[in-house]
Amino acid sequence: MAYDEVSRTISARDNSARWEDVVCRNGLDADGNSPATERLPCNGLNPNSGIPQSQLASYLKPGPYGFITVDFDRFMADTNYHELSRTAPENNSAPTGASTGGVDEETYGAYLEVNGETEIVDRTLSFNLGTRYVTTDQLISGPVTIGGMREYQNLDSTYDAFLPSINSTLDLMEDVKLRMSASRTLTRANPSAMLPATQFSDPSAQQATQGNPNLSPYLSTNFDIGGEWYTGDEGYVGVTLFNKQVTGFTVLGTNTIPFLQLGIPYDTLTDLQRGALDSRGGPNTATVTVQQQVNAPGNLELRGQEITWVQPLDMVVEGLGFNANFTKIDQKGEGQGAPAQAIGVSPQTYNFTGYWENYGASLRLSYTWYDEQVISGPNQNGISFAQLKADARGQWDLSASYSFEDVATEPMLTLNISNLTGEPLRTTYQYDNATFTYYDPGYTATLGIRGSF
Repeated sequence: MAYDEVSRTISARDNSARWEDVVCRNGLDADGNSPATERLPCNGLNPNSGIPQSQLASYLKPGPYGFITVDFDRFMADTNYHELSRTAPENNSAPTGASTGGVDEETYGAYLEVNGETEIVDRTLSFNLGTRYVTTDQLISGPVTIGGMREYQNLDSTYDAFLPSINSTLDLMEDVKLRMSASRTLTRANPSAMLPATQFSDPSAQQATQGNPNLSPYLSTNFDIGGEWYTGDEGYVGVTLFNKQVTGFTVLGTNTIPFLQLGIPYDTLTDLQRGALDSRGGPNTATVTVQQQVNAPGNLELRGQEITWVQPLDMVVEGLGFNANFTKIDQKGEGQGAPAQAIGVSPQTYNFTGYWENYGASLRLSYTWYDEQVISGPNQNGISFAQLKADARGQWDLSASYSFEDVATEPMLTLNISNLTGEPLRTTYQYDNATFTYYDPGYTATLGIRGSF
């Protein structure tokens, strides 16, 4: 048996409008009101602005890689940015895309597992199988503004599922094993599509938009088959074929529900909305057409192959060896709501690690390669087909250590270097020549020592 209770809260804070007043208008509008009551274009209208138009160019400076950048430290100091950021009020959402709200979950689980071993034509078959039942109660909360009043709204939801699993291994030969596994897993729906965010889109309170706390979770049905050939010591060559079928995707839809299910108090409505609601039978009878995300029948299939090779090379140099891995994934979306592909998944990845371990010393040099990835859905920045992509990228990492076994506390000296050659990370906006972000992280080196006493 298992019980979990988890809470997640986001508080979106935004003072950008006030900062704009200071930057462009010295906190004033064209009529001298403070704070500004009429926001005219941000072009240094007031000669006493925090950043007067005449001084704007002085804040620009050459940046790396041929780009123009801003002297941000000076810009922020001259516009009181840090104080405005520290005192930013909570808003329903922030320019970063974050929405204020919370998800409280209580999950109850029951597990049953059976382990066994049997013989098939004189070959040993080991297996474990079982199932897990989970039920989750969720409280989805977030601010809404109705009739000029801002208050928190709470919406309840419940979902449950049976999640079976089986794993088996057949000893085909003394050094060859065949494996098969199948399972079902789940993950909660996107919280941003579940937060209340209730708004009426007409003056008669007949049509509304609202998050959907009753979205079903994503379900993945997984199947793997493969095997390993053990070549001696820790060495082996393994091949795995896998398939995932993912459902639970959402589309924008409409539901007609009783007004009471909206979770909006009747007395927070405007006089016009209450009158329209009363004409439709009152709050206990009237219905509202709600536009929200709803689950769709689409299915995303991921098929892949993985090859792994682990090989000690003691016959060459004692303690020398390597391991390598290659993975290829094909994706196909079918049906309404299913994306053409999952984001953040490279069609091909591979990694290679060479190692030497002996005489208390350890040295590992690794290389990892990822093909180009799609990292967002479509409709980015208002262009329906535009997606964000991450460039293909390879990275070297180094890890080394040495143990002084004959010294008190047996100290171990460690050195780890990540991104040894300082490879950059770049994302693009739909097209390869449209750079969206460029990040040059350099390398990170960590030197440490540890011992026990």
